Amino acid sequence: MRGAAQSIFAVGGNFGSAASPLLVAVGLSWLNLPGTIILIPIALLVSLLLYWQLGPDDLADSHHPDPHLSQRRRPTAMPGEAKIGLALLVAAVMCRSWVQVGFMTYLPEWIESQGGTLARGGQMLAVFAVATGVGSLTGGSLSDRIGRGQVFILSMVLIGPAVWLFLHSAGPWQFLLVGLVGMLIGLTLPVAVIMAQETWPYGVGFASALVMGLGWAPGGLGASFTGYVADHSSLDAGLQLLIFPPLLGLACIVVYLAWQRRSVRIFSSDTAG
Repeated sequence: MRGAAQSIFAVGGNFGSAASPLLVAVGLSWLNLPGTIILIPIALLVSLLLYWQLGPDDLADSHHPDPHLSQRRRPTAMPGEAKIGLALLVAAVMCRSWVQVGFMTYLPEWIESQGGTLARGGQMLAVFAVATGVGSLTGGSLSDRIGRGQVFILSMVLIGPAVWLFLHSAGPWQFLLVGLVGMLIGLTLPVAVIMAQETWPYGVGFASALVMGLGWAPGGLGASFTGYVADHSSLDAGLQLLIFPPLLGLACIVVYLAWQRRSVRIFSSDTAG
């Protein structure tokens, strides 16, 4: 059930990312830049919900932690096997994030370059974001059934062909295929976090932060390289480049899974000895 729970958590962020451009667009159409004030009530509502969910007792405990509990939760030194496993996992997530950020950055411009309108590009981006949320909601539950690694491999294998098909499609097929790309990307969002936690169960917060920070944020660097290629060739060539990062991510995740099996065998041998 861990996968399903992480999916529910991840999908909220995805749908928020999908809804925020629409809300900003509504505000800008009403009052231009001051119209972004439409986001303030939402932020206040979320703050109140967090306070209500945590409660004053939990907030007080965070400022005055139990010293006995703190002693029991002393950090454990991370072995080299876990460090290598996390590094491979983060590298795989970076490759996936490259495709995600690249699509979100250049998709509207690419649609315009193909003769479409800016509105169509925005619609395509909304479909991509919603499909990513659907993939996130599906990925965790699916990983509970068939395994984390299997879901990650399935995603990495299919993203490249889906990107190629999208870039060579037209009409309604573009909406279907951009949704497929988004869903395949979304499959790995909750799965990667759970895999990191299972790689280093004695520091789930740190492991999650590595994947969500080092893994997701550098996607912008990959998108910058996509833009560099587009500037020196064409935007179509830059987006065609997005076919290859999933292959590198696939290699990383295959090595990660092999490394994890090796680490488990070593740990079992040491325990038996």
